[in-house]
This record gives sequence, C-alpha cells and structure tokens, in this order.
Amino acid sequence: MAAAGFRVSPFRKLLNKIADNLTDRDMTTLKFLCEDKIPKAILSGISDGKAMFAELLSRRVILDGDLTALEDLLQECNREDLVYLLEKFREETVDRRQAPSNGEHQAAGMAPRRGGGTAAVVGSMSELHRSILRDHRATLVSDMHTRHVLPYLLATGILTDRLEAEIINTGGSRQAMNEALLQVLPTRGDQAFRELCTALRTGSQQNYLADALEQAENSAQGLDR
Repeated sequence: MAAAGFRVSPFRKLLNKIADNLTDRDMTTLKFLCEDKIPKAILSGISDGKAMFAELLSRRVILDGDLTALEDLLQECNREDLVYLLEKFREETVDRRQAPSNGEHQAAGMAPRRGGGTAAVVGSMSELHRSILRDHRATLVSDMHTRHVLPYLLATGILTDRLEAEIINTGGSRQAMNEALLQVLPTRGDQAFRELCTALRTGSQQNYLADALEQAENSAQGLDR
C-alpha cells in the first residue's frame, strides 16, 4: 500500500506525460535505439512508454539531473512536441533554482519570463503582414525552430497557454507545429508579426528568417508611399 502523502516528483510526472503521448511507431523506434542499452529479452517484454522509461531509469540511461539522453531519444523519434515539453521542464527547473528579473532575461537575449511586460495588442493582422507570412510560409514551415520561438511569443502575450498547448498537440513534428503557429499568428494582431521577427532573432537565432520578413515589410511599405 502506498504511503500516505506520497507525491510523484516533477520529473516522473514529465516522464508519464511523455509516455502517454508515445505512438506505436515511437515505441518501435525507441526499442531499436535502446538495443545496446537493454538486454533483448527484457526489451521484448516492454509494452509501453512507462515501462520503457522505468527500465531506462533503473539502468541510469536517463537521469533526473541530465535530460540529454532523453532529449536525444525523442529527437530520433522526430517528436518535436515532446522535446519542447522537455525543454520547458528544463527551463522551469532553472527558474525555480534561480529566478532572474525580466531585465536580466532580456539582457541575456532570452525571452522575458511569463507574466512580465505589457500584454500584446490582439486583433486581426493587416493584409500586408498576412501576405508576407503567406509568401514566406514554405521557408518558415521548413526552417523555423518552433521550440525556441514559442516561449518568447508566450512570454510577450502573443500566445496564451491554451494556444501554446494547441500548437504543441498538432502532430508531433516541428513542421506541424510551425504550420499551426502560422495559422494562429494572423489572429493575434500586427504586434504578432513584430514579435515573431524578434523571437526569430533572440529566441532561435535565425536572423536570416527575421531579415526576410522585415525586408519584405520595408519593400512593401516603400512601394505604398
């Protein structure tokens, strides 16, 4: 019988959440990747993600204090949505240990912490900015590093927790998350376009994407005058 007041650690909760979202294909990939880590006789008896993670924990392949191995496994499964959950957990763990001010975050080139700053103006995006996003859609879907862009957009109020969750739960791949984000942004006002450019520079370090969007904006505005 479980002891009274037993609490599951945040790391175990994370593992359970990830395990619940693994597909049969993910499990096949994980078993292949773990053939050199878990004896074949044991591996063949593992039927779900929770059992897999329990075995990897017991063998110290994945550790609470070191998420690198788990991140590598999830990336091999092409589960960008689960990698994003892992990175959020890592950032929240750091925040709990040392919580710098918003100014310190911005000075370091990071997104301000959630809840800080001025709420973004939300509304219909102008046709100019919608058109620019449409014209660059293929490149953004292919290249944008969603997991580095979303935290900034969430912190600046462009995205809500609900919208972030909907984007994460769109199918697992980075491209699917990018598609979902580009569907949401036009509903979040012109500020969303500007914050996306900032997120591409300071969050994902993809200056070439931000440059392309801003140059298209400047060219269009020049033609309008």
